[in-house]
Amino acid sequence: MRITNKECKIIDTAVYFLLANLFIFLSIYHSNWNMSILVNISFYVIGFFSFYRVVTIKKNITLLRNFYIFEFIFLYYAALIQYGNHSNIWFGVGLNIEFEDIDYFYTNLLILFFNCILEFFYYFYKPNYNKHMVKFEFSNDCYTIFNLINILSFFFLFATNNINSKSLLNNSNYNLSVQIINILKFIPVSSIIIAVTFKKESKLSFYNKVSLALYIIFFLVLFYPFYGSVSRYLIFGSYLCILTLFCSNFKIKSIFFAMFIFGFLVLFSSFNYFKYNNRLEGFSISFSNLDAEDFDAYQLIMIAIKYTQNRGCLFGKNVLSAILCFIPRSIWSNKCLPSGEIMFDFYGATFTNVSCPVIGEAYISFGIIGILIFSGLLGYAFKRLDNSISKSYSHFIFIIISGFEIYLLRGALLPTWSYTVVNIISLSFMFTVFSLFKRKNKRIYLCKEVIPIKC
Repeated sequence: MRITNKECKIIDTAVYFLLANLFIFLSIYHSNWNMSILVNISFYVIGFFSFYRVVTIKKNITLLRNFYIFEFIFLYYAALIQYGNHSNIWFGVGLNIEFEDIDYFYTNLLILFFNCILEFFYYFYKPNYNKHMVKFEFSNDCYTIFNLINILSFFFLFATNNINSKSLLNNSNYNLSVQIINILKFIPVSSIIIAVTFKKESKLSFYNKVSLALYIIFFLVLFYPFYGSVSRYLIFGSYLCILTLFCSNFKIKSIFFAMFIFGFLVLFSSFNYFKYNNRLEGFSISFSNLDAEDFDAYQLIMIAIKYTQNRGCLFGKNVLSAILCFIPRSIWSNKCLPSGEIMFDFYGATFTNVSCPVIGEAYISFGIIGILIFSGLLGYAFKRLDNSISKSYSHFIFIIISGFEIYLLRGALLPTWSYTVVNIISLSFMFTVFSLFKRKNKRIYLCKEVIPIKC
């Protein structure tokens, strides 16, 4: 039984109504009205705007919608609670910085300014599309070659003890061997994405089904969430790529938003247990502590602002290092360290392996000009990828960026972009293999996705 559009709207309205009332109650409950009313109001503006955009964006999964989901959870709700509790999340590692009302208010203004420029470029950029495309199918030759590559990659990882290697945690010092391991690990994900996208219109043969099952099994083994050796963002980012593949146009949009709310406010901190344990015994689900390091994104933006005001900006060195992430530090000795590490080292912290959200990266790069540049470029990139034509190469890039977007937005730019790039390389390699063995359907199809998303 298929759900009608009217029924979908009813479900969405009910879920959004419940979530809105829940967060209105929680926001009022956690607000400290003995502190600056102006700061509290600026938080409410961020919360209202981000919630409004999550609700009003037409498509279920877009990069713009993911951005506002991140903003609502990390830069509004968690930050509001931290402000009311006078939290200094990283005080325990020697980061003796006091956050005053003016710091919160200025940060909120920057976030709103970032949103305005992002929306401006997203709204006014009109991508040009080729309205016609040739339809290709995933041939049996493709399945055979993909099977061989997957099997060889998996057994190489097994033989080198890299099924759940802890070395993958150190993204900032990537060398060639670690990059190759990450490329190989992502091959099953790339295979699933391409095989499902270009599957035959006719019923799949037994061989085709076994091949798809093989990719799924390798994927589940390599990205098993309870190893305790790989970042939660990397594991769930891969699962979100698969979710994006199947659910981009899912009609009940509120479910996707509710999933993120539940995932971050309940499950996310609970999975810290698997950093130190690889067994389910002793694991329990509890509400996330929003004053903990998992939700430090807002305070890291404030630290980035303070660092830039005291030490000066990096003049894009952090961005250049991320763009040229494939150059190992052994060759480029002056390669920029992750921005979070630079900031914490400057303030004498005893622990420096921290992130730096994209807004903080923008500010530490060029100050307020960096906010303008980053938000404009993101608006352009989001619009381009959100409207990418199905079965095009850019649509595959959209799937990967969408899966790892929360990871990228939280930062720091160098390690997160480095990991994302090797995933793109992995998918590009498999797409190239597919292009060599694909089977062309003689008919030319008119693309239905050429109309830009209405937001």
